[in-house]
Amino acid sequence: MQARVKVETYDLPGTIFSREFAMPAITGCDQLEFEPELEARPTNNVADSPTGLHVDLHIPQNEEPEGLGTPDLREAVVKLPPGLTVNPSSAAGLEGCSPEQLGLTTPVGTTPIHTTAAPAKCPDAAKIGTVEVDTPLLDHPLEGAVYLASPYDNPFNSLLAIYIAVDDEESGVVLKLAGHVEVGAEGQLTTTFEENPQLPFEDFKLDFFGGARAALKTPEVCGTYATTSTLTPWSAPESGPPATPSDTYAISSAPGGGSCPTAADQMPNAPVFEAGTESPLAGAYSPFVMRLKREDGSQRFGSVTVTPPPGLVGKLKGIPYCSDSALVAAAGRTGKEEQGAPSCPAASEVGVVNVGAGAGSSPYYVQGRAYLAGPYKGAPLSLAIVTPAVAGPYDLGTVVVRSVLEVEPYTAQITVKSDPIPSELKGIPLDVRSIAVKIDRSQFTLNPTNCEAMSVGGTETSTLGSTAPLSNRFQVGECGKLAFKPKLSFGLEGATKRTGHPAVIALLKMPAGGANIARAQVSLPRNQLLDQGNLDKVCTQPEIRAANCPPRSIYGHAKAWSPLLDQPLEGPVFLGVGYGHELPDLVAELKGQIRVLVHGKVDTNKSSGIRNTFEVVPDAPISKFELRLKGGKKYGLIQNSVSLCKKTQHASARFVGQNGKVTVLRPKIKTSCKKRGAKR
Repeated sequence: MQARVKVETYDLPGTIFSREFAMPAITGCDQLEFEPELEARPTNNVADSPTGLHVDLHIPQNEEPEGLGTPDLREAVVKLPPGLTVNPSSAAGLEGCSPEQLGLTTPVGTTPIHTTAAPAKCPDAAKIGTVEVDTPLLDHPLEGAVYLASPYDNPFNSLLAIYIAVDDEESGVVLKLAGHVEVGAEGQLTTTFEENPQLPFEDFKLDFFGGARAALKTPEVCGTYATTSTLTPWSAPESGPPATPSDTYAISSAPGGGSCPTAADQMPNAPVFEAGTESPLAGAYSPFVMRLKREDGSQRFGSVTVTPPPGLVGKLKGIPYCSDSALVAAAGRTGKEEQGAPSCPAASEVGVVNVGAGAGSSPYYVQGRAYLAGPYKGAPLSLAIVTPAVAGPYDLGTVVVRSVLEVEPYTAQITVKSDPIPSELKGIPLDVRSIAVKIDRSQFTLNPTNCEAMSVGGTETSTLGSTAPLSNRFQVGECGKLAFKPKLSFGLEGATKRTGHPAVIALLKMPAGGANIARAQVSLPRNQLLDQGNLDKVCTQPEIRAANCPPRSIYGHAKAWSPLLDQPLEGPVFLGVGYGHELPDLVAELKGQIRVLVHGKVDTNKSSGIRNTFEVVPDAPISKFELRLKGGKKYGLIQNSVSLCKKTQHASARFVGQNGKVTVLRPKIKTSCKKRGAKR
């Protein structure tokens, strides 16, 4: 060990004389006693709640003049128990202390750590606690503060780090220490202070602030927990192995009272759910809002499935998809990068999302955007929620949660199924407490035209696999003000003679802004027969649902135009079996941006003749629907019992609107007959 002396004389001002000399070797380290005691426990014994932290490191000092002193602390490693984690609520209004504000003189990420002798100038918004040091060298304690170090701009180049800063005006003592905070499995925190100054202290008391926005959160379940430590003196290893004092305490109360669970699967899973449109007016566009919230002491959100009522649909026309590549790019960006320049095009945005994270009454809220995206996991559409995870000084990246938009083919009812909701980012538990989604794109969400009481349903699945049903009453009003005036034209083309098999053409038109069709029935005159010999080329209901019908089972083609879509839906018409009816059903498979199956029951009526009844029609607007069935001996379903040219024939139709209004029509059947006297 070397000592250095510097001398400046009056005779030669400015001239420094320097000498170095060897110090005698220090011996007797093996005789020193190092018996520290640790008290480190939360200030709150309520489970899953914000908490402060009180730490008192006591190192007894031998002040006998003839006795051996107590070795000074060189390194302290303190590990909090699992469950005592960072509380995201603390990020509100929080700042980080920069290396310049601390007075760091060594490059970021390098050790040993050196600072200036001047007091630290960390902002008050970075202060997360207080510190008090009792030392036998002074007659009064040293008081200071604990500051959050700027993430990734600190001596350890880490997400989490803290500074301890003391500036004692009475003694002139300035103390600055840097602690490295590591995040382990399930958010467990370990803090290390290395190369501490060789100065004695009796008690080192550190208190993190409590309150609604406390820096820490207690474990989720009740039980006994322990803070452990590894304390190494400067006299090691001669003085023996490091000391390992610990402190044990109990979490004994449940949030809000009641019995306190001792295992995670005993925690309740009963989130509060609200959903509906802001303006529940039948057939009108209105923003859709969904809110999901859980209380302290409940199981964490894992995934969510939401099923809006039939007829609550979205207008896809004119909206481009956010591409898969853009979503992958978003997931790889920092939160601030995504905030500055969103990865998805603005034209694909359909709404906003607010996520509340952190225990207590004041969660921290971050906002994301909801985008329309293309096919995903077998579904024709998807919803992508992109949320920059920027909270106070922390930038944890960008979270992308994608949800499939399944469309039930027979009712067109939508089901939204989310991917797993992230439970942690970079080791920090997100502790999501609320999710609010508002789909507020102008003229996107369209209300049903059915005013019956319905509900928005779904399920929430926790990270433990427990499911909770979700339901909120839903009902629109003023259906009676909606007009219902369908128009139908009907034609038989081709063969007009008796026993002929004409092709069938039906065209339905619906005025804009009225009620949608709930039920439709079309009957042919009695002189049109059903050729049961042509009912043999059928497709089963499972094959139809799986889009696996053989080509020979195609009897025609259907096409539907909707103001909600860029392009019409169209596809083949089959004879389907397995619907519980005596005769095969007529099933139209309409394909495009979505896939819809429209099936009608085929039977005969003594008062009229062959009829087809669409008993369930999706509550979605269409402007035009065209149905074409093949004619001819092989595929013709309709057979003439008399010549079509003898007299004018009429079909009969009865339409029931989603609002209950009924329209009865008797359209003239157009045929291929030539008018008498017409020239060749």
